[in-house]
Amino acid sequence: MRSAVSLAVATLLLASVCAASAAETTRPSVEFTKVQDLNPTSTSVNRPIKQKWAVVVGISNFQDRHFSSNVPNSKAARDFYSYLVDQKAGRFAPDHVKLLTNETATQRNILNTLGPHWLSGLAQKDDLVVVYLASDGFPTTDGGTYIAAYDVAMDNLYGTCLSVKDLMQSLRKQIAADRVVLVLQSNYSGAADLTAGAKSFSKSYNMDLSQVMLGKGFVILSSSKPDQISIGDTFTQNLITALRADGGLIPLQSAFKKASEQTEYETTYKMNPPRPQSPVLKSEWTGTDIVLGTPPLERISNVPADVEHFLGAESHYLKASRFAGAGDLDNAIIEYKLAIVADPTYADAVSDYGVALGLKGQWKEALVQLQRAVELQPNDVLFRTNLARALDQTGDKGECVKQLEYAYQLNPKDSAVLKALSGKAVGMGDYTTAVRLLSEAVQLYPNSASLHDRLSYVDTMIGDLDNGLKHAQKATELDPALTSAWLNKGSIHLAQQNVIDAMESYRTVLKKDPKNADAWFLLSQATEKKGDMEATREALSNFLSIAPADGRAQEARKRLMDLTTQSQ
Repeated sequence: MRSAVSLAVATLLLASVCAASAAETTRPSVEFTKVQDLNPTSTSVNRPIKQKWAVVVGISNFQDRHFSSNVPNSKAARDFYSYLVDQKAGRFAPDHVKLLTNETATQRNILNTLGPHWLSGLAQKDDLVVVYLASDGFPTTDGGTYIAAYDVAMDNLYGTCLSVKDLMQSLRKQIAADRVVLVLQSNYSGAADLTAGAKSFSKSYNMDLSQVMLGKGFVILSSSKPDQISIGDTFTQNLITALRADGGLIPLQSAFKKASEQTEYETTYKMNPPRPQSPVLKSEWTGTDIVLGTPPLERISNVPADVEHFLGAESHYLKASRFAGAGDLDNAIIEYKLAIVADPTYADAVSDYGVALGLKGQWKEALVQLQRAVELQPNDVLFRTNLARALDQTGDKGECVKQLEYAYQLNPKDSAVLKALSGKAVGMGDYTTAVRLLSEAVQLYPNSASLHDRLSYVDTMIGDLDNGLKHAQKATELDPALTSAWLNKGSIHLAQQNVIDAMESYRTVLKKDPKNADAWFLLSQATEKKGDMEATREALSNFLSIAPADGRAQEARKRLMDLTTQSQ
């Protein structure tokens, strides 16, 4: 879990994307419970299931206050988990199922669990894999569908959510098993008018299975059609009930048909107002229909050493995250170190340890850890961006930019990368590049006040006052408390000789923050242009009383003295 470190990461302009690489593992030793009809050389999906593995995720509460909470996703996940481990129904061994809910279901924890640290490191070709995800889902401005992890950030959806497309690619690439069932209960969140920008690009609420490329032996079940909103856990509960039929030995297609019909009936005739949901199934299955409750042929007697090391490290990592969430960096660092001792390849622990050191101002030590994290996972956007921040703090500006550019190539939609890289461009006087990057960011995140504010400033720097004013106005509409946007807006008005509007913008800031030195200084310029010398003297006096050591103080004193002399 990435709680406070996640918040700090945002402050440090960090971003998150996980691209875990597949790693070869030794086949764990097994104890056979049945051997009849076992043909290990068969390529048919009809061959017996050796072992069964599952990852179950449910998120009802989110770190970002913009997202909905108290929906029954975590309960639905626990109910689905209970079905799976019921030896009279799903017949999965409890230690073959990983349950992640709420705080433990961060984006990176989910992807790590699906990756070589656990699922893809354990599941083999003759096994069955089930992945269940219940969370908020929504369309975005790129026309895709995303599932929210616990640490989803409104201002960085493309860096903190689970892309359904990327998830499928990852499952196909990393998991050796060719019998994979993915169940998605995607509750439409409507978080903070996400669709305001998305509607012009996509008419979907839930995922569109027709756009998802499957692989041989893959089955996906979705809680509703793409143009429908899934509410609650109706589909999941009906699916569990259907899967328990016939002692859990009902074929998946038959169970889905029953669950789908019951869900359509309940959402159409029992809801007021009706909110019809029509679950969807897409399959690349060839052969006899799969039965999730089929007993596996093998019982695992041990797990590979690298998986055991990860599981040991994971407990320390989660403790570290809880300490970090409470602001206790010292104890968090202790637990990060223990996690790394247990598993030196646990890249998230290495990176977060580096972030924690950076937050304590120990940037040289942080740099060592962050370089190590990038070595472990070279294609991780978060790690590259973390490293860029440490390089910047230790004086290597050129390498900092290179790392940001690499991160941008990996994920050009990550807002933290776009902000950091555009900021570097501004620092180098390359306003054209800054405008391009921020324009891309605004297109992706049309409801981000901070991005409109940044773009307004850079537009002004290149002399595009009209566009600068448009974005400043949008920023103040989205976030009326954003001081910098009001100051940008006032300065553009002043440059366009709209003195009255400029004064109004500056005074809006002062109503909320009477000790804002910038607003008093800029107001003095506006009132002087208007010819109101008394108001100008008042503004300059207030500025000097608030910021006597400001770099503009000498200019302000001279102006105040001149105005005083003129009034005598």
